[in-house]
Amino acid sequence: MALSQDGARLATGSGNTIKIWNVQSETVLQSWSVPGDQINELSLNPSSSMLAVSTWHTALNVWNVRTGEKLFERKCVPSSVQFSPDGTILACGLLDRLELLDTKTWETIQTIPSVANSPALDIAFSKDGEIMVIGKDPANTKSEIELFDVQLPGRASGSSRAQPPTSERTSTETALYFSHLEDEVLIPTLKDDTDALTIEVWLQRDSTHLEAHSQILGSEAYASIYSNAYSALDFQMPDTGGEDGPRKGQHDLVGVGQPVHIAGVRDPANGELRLYYDGKLIQTSKGQIKRGKGTFQICSYEYQWKGGTGNSSFSGWIDEVRISKSVRYQSDFTPQRRFEQDDQTTALYHFDAGNGDTLKDSSGNGHDGKIIGAKWVKADDQPKISHAELSKLFELEFSQNAYVEVPTLKLNREGPITIEAFVTWEGSPSESLLVGVDGGFSLRVHSKDHAFVRWDADAKHLAMLKVLQLGERHHFTGVYTGEKILVFVDGKLVNTINNSSVRMSDASFKMGENFIGKLGPVRVSSVARYETDFTPAQRMQPDKDTLALYHFDQGTGDTLKDSSGNGYDGKIVGAKWVKQEAGQSLPNEPKLEFPGGLEFDGDDVVNIDSLEFDPTKPFTLEAAFSWEYKQGVTNQAVFAGRDVNPRASNAGIKFAPFSYNHTGLRIGEVSIDAGKIPEKHERVHLALVHTGQELLAFRDGKLVGRKPTTGKNLGPGTGRFLIGKSMIGRYEMLRFSTKARYEKDFDPKTRFATDKDTLALYHFDEGTGDILKDSSGNGHDGKIIGAKWVPVGGVTKVSDRSVTESDSKKRKFESGEWIDVIPLIDPEQDRWAVPGLTGANGWRIEKDELFVKIEDGKPCKLVFPVDIESKSIEWDVEFTRTNGKQGFNLDIPHTKGPCPVMFDYVYPGQAAITAVPPLTGACTFQTSQRSTIRLLVRHSDGADEIEAWFNKKSLGTWSGKRSEIGRVAEEGYPIGRRSGLWVPGGDFVFHRIRLKMLNGGTATALRATP
Repeated sequence: MALSQDGARLATGSGNTIKIWNVQSETVLQSWSVPGDQINELSLNPSSSMLAVSTWHTALNVWNVRTGEKLFERKCVPSSVQFSPDGTILACGLLDRLELLDTKTWETIQTIPSVANSPALDIAFSKDGEIMVIGKDPANTKSEIELFDVQLPGRASGSSRAQPPTSERTSTETALYFSHLEDEVLIPTLKDDTDALTIEVWLQRDSTHLEAHSQILGSEAYASIYSNAYSALDFQMPDTGGEDGPRKGQHDLVGVGQPVHIAGVRDPANGELRLYYDGKLIQTSKGQIKRGKGTFQICSYEYQWKGGTGNSSFSGWIDEVRISKSVRYQSDFTPQRRFEQDDQTTALYHFDAGNGDTLKDSSGNGHDGKIIGAKWVKADDQPKISHAELSKLFELEFSQNAYVEVPTLKLNREGPITIEAFVTWEGSPSESLLVGVDGGFSLRVHSKDHAFVRWDADAKHLAMLKVLQLGERHHFTGVYTGEKILVFVDGKLVNTINNSSVRMSDASFKMGENFIGKLGPVRVSSVARYETDFTPAQRMQPDKDTLALYHFDQGTGDTLKDSSGNGYDGKIVGAKWVKQEAGQSLPNEPKLEFPGGLEFDGDDVVNIDSLEFDPTKPFTLEAAFSWEYKQGVTNQAVFAGRDVNPRASNAGIKFAPFSYNHTGLRIGEVSIDAGKIPEKHERVHLALVHTGQELLAFRDGKLVGRKPTTGKNLGPGTGRFLIGKSMIGRYEMLRFSTKARYEKDFDPKTRFATDKDTLALYHFDEGTGDILKDSSGNGHDGKIIGAKWVPVGGVTKVSDRSVTESDSKKRKFESGEWIDVIPLIDPEQDRWAVPGLTGANGWRIEKDELFVKIEDGKPCKLVFPVDIESKSIEWDVEFTRTNGKQGFNLDIPHTKGPCPVMFDYVYPGQAAITAVPPLTGACTFQTSQRSTIRLLVRHSDGADEIEAWFNKKSLGTWSGKRSEIGRVAEEGYPIGRRSGLWVPGGDFVFHRIRLKMLNGGTATALRATP
């Protein structure tokens, strides 16, 4: 076995089979067989990109870990192999000697003769690579261990060897720490105004999470060092083509737990963009070279992808940035740990200030930056959590008589305070003190599953809240601002009380008193850190406002270490150290996709008796739903508003398909045409906004109409509020706000959030019962009458609108340009579930591969998120059937119903075009054999020609009209201009799915692309 330096990858050898494992998920990333005899020893280089393999009595081989490609082979009898710490040398032990090989040229650069023909059984290098230790068989030599000075050409014996760049930092150095989406540095005077460009940065991430499509350093979203679709650090400029950048699994851990130098070079002379990690060339893209349009920014809020978890796309520190008007690097290089200024330097930032909101430009060109949100920190205070170390985090488990006491920490100061803690509550016999002091400010729980904040000895506390779920891990926070007390659970404000008098106690600070459950981490601050909703940091950071910080990462002993530097260590009494689950997240994090919704059938409704508002004042009523046509019903309405005459005084959203097939939005006697009614099953977001003077209508974030409301009858402020009256379709979310949220085009949220302006909020995710829960906290729950909950798996509709990316994130592909489909797929959104026909639909994505598993004997369907405008298309599919005996279908778009090309399914061992008899060539899938399918559809003058290949051998050609062979099935056909997969039986792994438009046709990816 061989473990990577960061602990994220493991290479194993058994017999003559090699496997590369993801340590955390315990899944196999790559597997291949090596020729020859049994595997003897393995060694991974520091970047885990190369694997050296010695086989008994046969050969030394070096392989590319990601592709399985052989990089080097030597016929010999190796006894051991080992890469040097910097990866430049491979040491190979042979019977009569030990050789050091240059890993760039694979030439022998040093030979060490063996003593008494005793081979090296084991090899190890010192950390600096200067000394090599060899272990030998004591039966064949007098010495079991031998030490050697590693001498390379051009280096005298005993002299120091050139070292790789150090990432060590002195305790006096400072950096900017970015931990929220809003943290950024703006540089308004620095423009991208030269063709040649080098941008480089030293950074360190403290999280393995990196949201895709978010800027780190550059002049606009795609003229930057940024995170690509594979959540790896990349470099891109506008409209520059080329291969995909680094992928997740290969480079997704770069910069986690240790500093890394990232450099992007724009080389107009060669028409290239080049990306370097720690001075090593990672990626080259060729194409048209263009400048960015905006000004340079660091972690710009404007260029962050906001459709993800809500966490910052980059969480960690940055401490060196340099922007140059030249091509600094043509090949691999050694990065400077502290950048130097020269005549090619446009801007230089050393991050030395340590305070203030100005990032000083040390180039002398005056391009100072404006710091917003990001915090100054000392380098040594920053966490160095690697991917492997996530599994080593601990908590303290408390029983009724256990506690932690911090006798030196007193909360007897005046002014604001924040106490926050991660807590898993298993229950308590009575009131329990989680974190804080007796007779003063503290977080507490009660035996009746309530949580609250107490602020003095007279039992004054906030109203008890049922907000902590037993057995679930929550982030619980109490804040005193000096004027009011705020309570947050998982970053959401759940209660507020005005109080300018909070007693500060001299009692000792305690944790877990009379508490049953787990705690950790905990932070106490001398400021009011939060006044609005926020995203809790999984690892809290110390700063100048931190009184005490407990990471709970010792895992042993009876002392709880304070990481703030203030020395408030705690004494552990009775509590036990337990491991925190690796990658454990908050239970109430916002979901990215919808689990289902409420389906209405024309006579169903939700009544909300308590919801009242003044329609003459500003408000926003917005909803996401899908409409469904029902035969025999001609006068339908998707309705959310008052239960009164809709033509006279309706204050809500209304569909009017009887009115020239258009959508109408109305408040009182003012109505706006919002365009054609949606397609059947099409998901749409509608928003009705009243500014106080105007009514605005938005459809999928686009302003579609506006009308004045001054002097108009806008209807009453009272009366029953309804959802779903006369509607046939499905509701997914609805929010009513007491302000005009939108006045120009916007990107609709995938999940509405609550704030101070939210009057009512419905996520439609309960999944059971007859109550529609108001998630705003205002108590406007609704009574469900007739409508049915639709869970995941029961959703029968798939449409282009189910993909919620904004148009700015979608990419149009021209004729002849390959579309890599798998990175675009969301298995939950793109599966095609047909009640009574399809089964569990076990689709999933792992490491850029698409897996499907038939779990209940029923078929699985999936639709590709690509809008295909062209009728001439080419498919390229690489796959492995891992279980079963059946094949699969590829669906051709632009037909009335499914038009499948069947491979080894209806006609075993053959391929067929829908119901047309088999094509001429054999097409027999072999289980566990990697295979390829190529499908070509040519369209000309109303006729089609369909040709297929299996493993590069032609299966024959069919000619005719595809419109005549599409099957109009009872299940309803949702694809339209999209292709898809149908797997009737068997388990498959799809390694690659690509589409290419032909004959001048185009296509649009319905999700963000690399």
